[in-house]
Amino acid sequence: MRGDVSYSTNGSTFDDVKFPDNIPFGIRPHGVEFQAGFSEAVVMGPCTVAAPATVAVTLKSLKLEVRDAAGKASFSSQPNVTFTLTRSAVAAGSATYAVSDTQASLKANSAESDAFIKTLTEGGANEASLNATISADQNSLAGCTMSFKLRGVKVILSNFS
Repeated sequence: MRGDVSYSTNGSTFDDVKFPDNIPFGIRPHGVEFQAGFSEAVVMGPCTVAAPATVAVTLKSLKLEVRDAAGKASFSSQPNVTFTLTRSAVAAGSATYAVSDTQASLKANSAESDAFIKTLTEGGANEASLNATISADQNSLAGCTMSFKLRGVKVILSNFS
């Protein structure tokens, strides 16, 4: 089974990031890495009648995008990271799964990092979105909806110059 998962600030904006005024020589990062894992998955729909005890979900692609009035910037990758879901509860029409402590990482190249940081520091109010393509090893989940809670979200800045 294959599907898409997305998150967006969906019209809710956040202010530009401000670098401290006391950084000498205008030093700025030129590297950005996004890391995240999942803490819980909820499956909803008719397939939950026979919800499998475990599911292996593979993160096939991941794209992070930010945008403001001046433009947008994004970076993406194919991490091919597998998370193990273990059923923890079943209720009418839904099944809840605990998710293995696995992290996915998404690194931007220098040009992508510079565009990403420029968008977040200039141009006013920002919006962000995260899109992923996943596959699951249980075809019995077809026709259901799967949602995830993120865990351990980090944005790491590097390559300062």
